[in-house]
Amino acid sequence: MMWHKQNYSRSIFIYALLGVTIPILLYLCFSSSYFIFQGNKQVIQSNLLTIRQVKERIDAELEYVSKSTRNVVSDDSLNEGIYNKKLRDDQAQLNEIHNKLKELQKSLKDAYSVDLYVPSQKLLISSENGVKKSLSSDTLDLYRNVQAIRKPDWGYSKQQNTIDVLTYYQPVPVITNFPQAYLAVHIYERALSSTFELEEYAESGEIFIINTDGKIISHSDKSKLGNYLFDDHNYKKITRSSVSNGYFEDDNRKETFFYGKSLSSDLITVYRIPNSILFTHHQAASLYLVVAGALIILSFIYTYFFTRRLAKPISQYIKQTNLSLDGYQKDEWKLINQDRNRLVQQVTALDMWKKNNLYRLRNFFLLKLISRDINHSNRGINTAALQAFNLDYQSKIQVLVLEMQDLECNDAFKENDNDLLFFAIDNIINEILVSQNLKGFLVQTMDNTRTIIILQLHKNLVEMELQSIANQLSVNIKHSLQTYLKMVSYFGIGRMHESWDDLAKSYQEAIVSLNYRIINPRQEIIDFEQLESTKLFSYPYVIENRILKELKNNNRATCSVLFDEFVEEIAKKCTSITQLHHAYYMLYTSLYRTMDELGDTPTELLIQKPVKEIFYLATQQQIKKWFNNELFPYLFEQVSNLSEDKGIKTVEYVKRYIQDHIELDLTLTSVAEEVNLSSPYLSKLFKKVSGESFIQYITKMKIERSKELLIQSNLTISEIAKAIGYSERTFGRVFKDTTGITPNNFRLQYKTV
Repeated sequence: MMWHKQNYSRSIFIYALLGVTIPILLYLCFSSSYFIFQGNKQVIQSNLLTIRQVKERIDAELEYVSKSTRNVVSDDSLNEGIYNKKLRDDQAQLNEIHNKLKELQKSLKDAYSVDLYVPSQKLLISSENGVKKSLSSDTLDLYRNVQAIRKPDWGYSKQQNTIDVLTYYQPVPVITNFPQAYLAVHIYERALSSTFELEEYAESGEIFIINTDGKIISHSDKSKLGNYLFDDHNYKKITRSSVSNGYFEDDNRKETFFYGKSLSSDLITVYRIPNSILFTHHQAASLYLVVAGALIILSFIYTYFFTRRLAKPISQYIKQTNLSLDGYQKDEWKLINQDRNRLVQQVTALDMWKKNNLYRLRNFFLLKLISRDINHSNRGINTAALQAFNLDYQSKIQVLVLEMQDLECNDAFKENDNDLLFFAIDNIINEILVSQNLKGFLVQTMDNTRTIIILQLHKNLVEMELQSIANQLSVNIKHSLQTYLKMVSYFGIGRMHESWDDLAKSYQEAIVSLNYRIINPRQEIIDFEQLESTKLFSYPYVIENRILKELKNNNRATCSVLFDEFVEEIAKKCTSITQLHHAYYMLYTSLYRTMDELGDTPTELLIQKPVKEIFYLATQQQIKKWFNNELFPYLFEQVSNLSEDKGIKTVEYVKRYIQDHIELDLTLTSVAEEVNLSSPYLSKLFKKVSGESFIQYITKMKIERSKELLIQSNLTISEIAKAIGYSERTFGRVFKDTTGITPNNFRLQYKTV
């Protein structure tokens, strides 16, 4: 089957190809634009930095020249000479000025000559050529231009028609708007251009310096010196720009100009680079087109194989189902939908059949679960099947097995009326389940001798409640069968289990219980739990002893935690309600003995909280609630009362002991050891009962005894202090702090009276 002749395959190929190529093209488009943008930015920033560095070096060099002229232009003799109207004939003064100019020339590096032009006398004094009193017209024209500017300026000229020089013109004197002379410092242009390494930029472009007229005064190409390289439009762009360092592109020439304006000399440094050299990264951006083409070809190949892989299952399905595809435009989805509709109809028919036979299918499935014919490890299959038959996998389950007795003697049903009998039993049991608000399922065994009742119970019900439900249900069913069908029935009840996985186990327990009637034929309802109750259980004596200890210590919180452990242990070990009642009866008896040991009247406990109340409670939760809410609050109240009475008696004994041994050096520690209590506990108890501290009471007793001795005896102060367990000094201080007077004054005051 040709995949490209199928509508689905062609659609996948086209959409997949577009889905791959469009993102590739968009990515390459944006990435190349970003690459060019960032490249342009870096190139421009780099060249602006270059032009600024060159400009700064030129400014520093030219600034040095202008500063070097300050001493000369401010020289008094030079200024006096330019105002001398007879300077042409004053040879001495001419020599003096000439010498000064020569000194300035020597101090300047790469200086060709230093000239002083005096316009009023048409006189030129040169450090190199001496005094010229007859000047050429070119020289006069040059200085007329300088006079027109009337401020410091730089210019270009040729000396002796062969030497290129840069000239700095400084009006003299400096402080006037009407200069009387002009100082001209001529610098070799080649020295300046080599200093700034202008030749290094000749490979990529050209860098040169122009003055305010736009004339080139320094260039690596000496033939361009003194020329106007700019047109007016580009020159105005530079001069009118507000920034000192900038650039602009000349679209006509396809060049980019970088410029830097000098703030001190009015000179402009220009770097001109062809765009083809400046933006070489634009050529690298063309590689993106090559990459895009390669990626599109790869995406085409990938999409081709990807489409074939996706179309292969559909092609195989059509081939296996013998669906015919006619014509060039093969619409395989239409055929698949037709086949799907056919399958839906078949599934609908199967669902209808399942609905009509749901009862039989469920019984068959439950029989398989009970007989362990279904793999219980495959929980996924069991869960799906349980849901299909409206069975809750998360609920608790319990199995009851019903067996009818003396069926042969019953005339209501004939030998072959098993189906009719099961129908009658089913109706009776279902009515009872509905009346008790229970959910259960009935299954007839394969030999039709027994009926299996599977109870589906709520997850939140406790075991005691569940056990009573099963027993009550068995009693009701037995009574109804006896009443309506006149039949004797026997029930075996299995234990409650947490999920349907243990259905077979509960069923086997019910069978074991039912078979127990062989031993005890009179017992018609046999509970597996009752059988298990015959086994002895291990009573948690260790936890009980800890509970009794905390009761004696009046520690209610710890006692509550231990009782929870006791309840949990009993729940694990007790297998019947009888064992449960017996275990809690044993705990009650131990609590009774403990109260007797503490001195309480035990008969009062039997009257207030009688033990018989335990046996009226049907579940462990109810028993636990009775202990927590009724018994333990009463016990701890009695213990608290006993502890308080005992504390009062203890304090009274301590007071008598202090009074009888007042002559001793009594301390809290020694008295606490006498009554077998800890020092902190005795201190706290004494304060609570008597209202005063232990030390305050001893002090009070000793002072009262000393008062008696001071009044009634002739003992000395030292002897009285010894009699109450004090030193003489300590006695005097304590007595005065307590009574406000000294022992001697007290004796004199009261003994006289």
